[in-house]
Amino acid sequence: MTRVAAVGVASAVLTLVVVRCAVAEPRPGLASGRTVETLPYFLQGDDRRQEWTLGGMDTLPGTDPEGAGAHTVVQTKFHSPHFYEVFHLTPNEIQIRFEVFRPGGASGVGNWVRRFEEIGGEGDAPGSVWMRRRMVVGQRVVTRCRIDRFVFDPASRSYAHDPAGSVKELTIYVSVHHARVSWPKGDKSGFGIRRVLRLASDWHPTGQVIETYDYARGKGMVSWRWLERVATLPPALDAPRPGLYRCMDGAELVEVVATDQRGGAPAVYRCDPKTGARGEPLEVVRMESAFRKDLGKTWYVVLRDLSKEAPLVRKQERVEASYALPEWTARPGATIADLPYVYTSPPRAPARRTDVAPSARVIPHKADAPDF
Repeated sequence: MTRVAAVGVASAVLTLVVVRCAVAEPRPGLASGRTVETLPYFLQGDDRRQEWTLGGMDTLPGTDPEGAGAHTVVQTKFHSPHFYEVFHLTPNEIQIRFEVFRPGGASGVGNWVRRFEEIGGEGDAPGSVWMRRRMVVGQRVVTRCRIDRFVFDPASRSYAHDPAGSVKELTIYVSVHHARVSWPKGDKSGFGIRRVLRLASDWHPTGQVIETYDYARGKGMVSWRWLERVATLPPALDAPRPGLYRCMDGAELVEVVATDQRGGAPAVYRCDPKTGARGEPLEVVRMESAFRKDLGKTWYVVLRDLSKEAPLVRKQERVEASYALPEWTARPGATIADLPYVYTSPPRAPARRTDVAPSARVIPHKADAPDF
């Protein structure tokens, strides 16, 4: 669940048909145009004893794996120490420096790691700007970053640079909006979360994909969505029947049954991947990509929405990640800091390597409280 990632989605077929229904466009909240402090939303500040996860996420303090001394937090996902992201907190930015995906654990099967670097970012080892510490609601912020991706090679028992998954320079537009979220499967957290700060990440060079992340104040990230523009879904030449289109990551098929010349909303249904039988409807919304302002607001289909896939559950647990890569047997004792730098750069500060996370969670200072 991160930008510039072709996130895997369950195989399915979608059928698009046009109906005369009105789908509300995304609208900024009443506080549009006002400045909000984002850190109290990003951190799980309400978990002062570090004793629960929410939706499988745990945001804990950490040390900079590269030894540059950056103020670091680590966010584990899926109730597992094998899936995590490393963030740097600077005076003005929340930056992502690493994303680690290790489904194979020590076996290495399917494992990969990404390193991000903001071009001209703050700090001695700047990650890509995830969001600014203070943002104006509804106002886009442009960031430019580099990305190195490494995949585990079972033959050499080491990590190899993946040029296809790496980027020399990428422009991303981020913005935050007030939004409300419902939980069709149930909110079992006990918090009664309804209002969230929604981060929109517009990173695809032609605006075909937009991701959104929902944050609840004091609770951290609670939901994520993956949206693709309906009009640019590529044809699926290997589909079981003609007239189908394939989603960006290739895992889902869609069928556009008709188009509405009057600009009305299409109805989207998830269907059986083998028979094409119609299943549950999917949400469609109108959004504008900064990369294609000439198109104005166009229809996007929400292919993934965690708030609709499972109940929001709080679980009594603490999930800490280690930076170690034991599967890299060709380099005993290796950590994510030992991955080479290709498009990204090493820290500018003298190395002070450590892999021991401090025990105290980062708690927002009162000055970080939102102003609404």
